Formats: sequence, C-alpha cells, structure tokens
Amino acid sequence: MFQRGEENGVISITPTGQKASVFINRSSMKPLQSTSSPTTYEVSSGSHQVLVAQDNYWPWSQQITIGPGETIGIEPFLIEQSSRQVLQTTEEIRSNLMAARDEPIPSQESPLLSENEDIRVYVDGETNIIAQWNRSTSTAPDFFHCHEDTCGVSVFNQLSINQIEFYPGRDDVIFFATPSGVFAMEINPSGETQNFQPVVESVRNPSFTTSDGNIFVLYGDRITVSDI
Repeated sequence: MFQRGEENGVISITPTGQKASVFINRSSMKPLQSTSSPTTYEVSSGSHQVLVAQDNYWPWSQQITIGPGETIGIEPFLIEQSSRQVLQTTEEIRSNLMAARDEPIPSQESPLLSENEDIRVYVDGETNIIAQWNRSTSTAPDFFHCHEDTCGVSVFNQLSINQIEFYPGRDDVIFFATPSGVFAMEINPSGETQNFQPVVESVRNPSFTTSDGNIFVLYGDRITVSDI
C-alpha cells in the first residue's frame, strides 16, 4: 500500500459499457463504477501494469508510467469472445454487410478518415496498414513517427486486408478483415502491449459492419454478432 500524497498519481479509466474488473500490478481494484464516466485510481508514481477484464470478453492491458501529481487517462475496449449467430437482422445491416464486400480498400490517395479527421488510415501493398496523423506535425501524438511533414506508423503487415473501419467513436482502434477473420487492433504501438483482439477467426472472406454497440460479421450465408 502507499500513502496518499503529492508523490502519487491518478489513473483514470474510461467506461467500457459494462462494470468491468480492474487489476493494477495484478492486484484486484474496485471495478469500473459507471458506464458513462471514468473511474479513477490513485497509485504510486512509477510504472504500472493495468488490466481490464470482464467474463466472456477479451482482456485489455496496458503498461503505463505515471509521475507525481500526474493524471493519465486510458481507454480500454472489450470485445465479446464468442460471436452469436443471427437468425434475423434488419435490412439495413444486411445491406451494409453486402455492400462492404465491394467497398474499395482505403489507399494513400483515398484514405479512411476517423470521425474527428485526426487520423487517416490506408493499406499499402495489400498487407500493410498505415496510420497517419492528419494535422500539423507539431500536434502529432508521440507514437507517430514524423519526418518530412508526415507523421505515420505501420501497424500490421502479415495478411492481405479486405476491409478497414474505425471502432465506433474512436480514432485509436480499428476493425479490419482479412481473408480468414475479423480483428480489432489499437493503432498506437508505443506501449509494450498493442492490444489485438479477434472478432471471428477461421472463416472465409468475411465482411463486417457496426451498429448500436455490436459488430456484425457476414461470411458465406451466415451472420454473427458480438458485443463491443
């Protein structure tokens, strides 16, 4: 335990949509108290491993370093581990899933922009996802590598990419589809852990769409849904 005082810092964790469990340095803390406002934890200054977890969801973790009197905000995301087959869905969702199969993959000339237009994302050479800061280089977050007035980072380079979308309401997490699955991944590679969570795996040529806190995935003639 530590004494309260100016030598301590505060970790502020945004809600994930459910009252998730929180572990700091493997010690269980009070769970996230609200689904609408951050929950705070006073910790000693230094390095801390934060884990946010909920039954039946993939865990999220991050290593942070906090200074005396500092408040660091972190934004975990949790995705349901087991998708559920959908027997009926709205015509809009089905239409969006079908249309996603024909959408052009974002390119350097025609990138995907985050809702706030801070981040642009595109695919380079079929497999490599590039994320770039879309503002002046002086305002770029530390994890972007800046040179010649461009700030960007490569975040994936193994399988061909068939579709990319930003996680709803965020500019630091993307969903992407490959020929064999759909995944979520942080585009911030600065920490020791770059959170990567599967939505569906071992399927063939999936497409996806998000709606009302869910991600729907179409593969073959099957549609599944997972909470996000």
